Amino acid sequence: MDKLEEVCVNDEGGVKLFSPRLYTAENLSLLLPLHRYRDLPAYYMQTHVFSSYASLADHNGDNTCEWVVDIYPKGVWFKKFYRINWGGKVSG
Repeated sequence: MDKLEEVCVNDEGGVKLFSPRLYTAENLSLLLPLHRYRDLPAYYMQTHVFSSYASLADHNGDNTCEWVVDIYPKGVWFKKFYRINWGGKVSG
């Protein structure tokens, strides 16, 4: 505990050198709600668009990145395809 305090707090007035990340904080997390889940059709897709800081470092400023997330809460539908297996030996 002493070592942790030594790293986290500066001798000059007790100023914090850094603060640990708290991923449940509002600026580091996002709630992606699914309303009326039971009424959603099978293979339904819901798109969420949100932004976050480009960097968590204070010296990088407030630049943001935009994210697009597609959620398939009741499964993903893939089109039909052919699977080709080769079980024989190749002689050479």
